[in-house]
Amino acid sequence: MVFFKKGELNLLWPFYFEFFFARILSLMAPFFIIYLTNLGFSLTKVGIVLATISATILIFEIPTGAIADVFGRKFSVLLGYALEGICVLSLYFFTSYYAILAISSLLGIAMTLSSGAKDAWTTDLIKKENKSLLNDFFANSAMFMSFSMFFAGLLGAFLVKNFGISIIFIATSLSFFVSIIVLIPAKEIFKKRKVHIKKSLSKLIHQSKESIKYSHKNKSLALLLAATGAISAIFVLNGSLSWTPLLLEHGLKFEYFGYLWSAMGLITLIASYTSKKLLRKNREKEFMLKSLMFFSIGSISVIFFKSLIPLIIILMIVIFFQDIQWPVSRVFFHKLVPNKLRATIGSIESMIISLAGIMVPPLTGYLIDIAGPSKTIVLAGIVTIIPITLIKKIGKKKL
Repeated sequence: MVFFKKGELNLLWPFYFEFFFARILSLMAPFFIIYLTNLGFSLTKVGIVLATISATILIFEIPTGAIADVFGRKFSVLLGYALEGICVLSLYFFTSYYAILAISSLLGIAMTLSSGAKDAWTTDLIKKENKSLLNDFFANSAMFMSFSMFFAGLLGAFLVKNFGISIIFIATSLSFFVSIIVLIPAKEIFKKRKVHIKKSLSKLIHQSKESIKYSHKNKSLALLLAATGAISAIFVLNGSLSWTPLLLEHGLKFEYFGYLWSAMGLITLIASYTSKKLLRKNREKEFMLKSLMFFSIGSISVIFFKSLIPLIIILMIVIFFQDIQWPVSRVFFHKLVPNKLRATIGSIESMIISLAGIMVPPLTGYLIDIAGPSKTIVLAGIVTIIPITLIKKIGKKKL
């Protein structure tokens, strides 16, 4: 069986190389919270750092998006990677809380330069050169990123054990600079457009009003949007901010979080494959409810275990059911949204998810500080009843 289609590698090899090899060096995700707590910061302060990144991403998404439209997607991506690399490297040298907050703000802005522009760059290129490669590109990219996540965990475990935890910033910054070198020869299809930030903001406000108005009139969609917000908040509440201190409390060494990250990459692959195989037409609602129910049970069961291995097993179960419901929720969402309003309602959904990423991390950190990580995870499992109830109320009638 041929893995790549004819001409696919000639056109897209820089992107595949970047997705796999460059991202193997991206080590911040599994170790960043450990690093911050190791500096003596409370979990509340760590939550504020994470929320700061989310807030700047939300605020600067449109202004920085204009840069890609004026100067090109390639320019925006490479500039974003350069700034991200500099921000991450600076974390190696600055350890005061307010310096880290400032750097996190700049990091969020830099991330907006590359996030949407990267997809736009590759999509425009593929549609121009060979439309048949589009679906394969995104499928292959997801696979490469999952494998890079696996190997990044192994490399991270080795580097942290031998060079200390702050090595993650040098390695991660290097990943951005390697990405820049690899992507410089990549082709771009770009036509300069006139962009007005004020008009873009005005359009966003108009889209939001239209989406809210439509959702208010359609109960099923309103319920699903509310459930999406609740799910996003719960996944933050039951995320790395809670699990990291819990596993540290039970003796997991710093470097072993790299191995844990690798295991999570494999679980993500298995969950994606399973959801594709088990999903049946018009059964998305049932599938989501069952996934959330098992996610809830797994989260609540944390309270009954006090040793490391059972807790890691529960974590893998929780991640599996968290990941398995995501592609299903995408199908369910788009079935409830009419074509003419797909973009506008999609914008509202993105805002709801972003707001959860801003508001919930500080709350999560505060709860951990006063009640402990175990009880915080259990709380996440209990309040999962909220999105389950909302989804149950969604009617079968298509909009």
